[in-house]
Amino acid sequence: MEELTGADLIDIEKQVAEMDNKKAMILPEFSKLYLATVAARAARIPVEVLRTLSARDFTAVTNAVQNFLTGSDSETDVQPSQGTAANPESGPAASLKK
Repeated sequence: MEELTGADLIDIEKQVAEMDNKKAMILPEFSKLYLATVAARAARIPVEVLRTLSARDFTAVTNAVQNFLTGSDSETDVQPSQGTAANPESGPAASLKK
């Protein structure tokens, strides 16, 4: 699973939607694609940039957005990869902590 990217998770989400007869999304706050698009818009970057993140980092970003949108203050089980040794706050979710 370490090799999965955000693109893989979105493709899986689409595959699941097709298996579920493409039912309308009831709660977009739980959609990886929706959450990634929100994160991309907030960071003013193309969503494709987020899709290239590792699965762990992509999930950390989407969890941060989900927690923000739902008002949850709890920490998630999935933590983003660390930034550089000199700057641990430079990881991919660092800009979402504002």
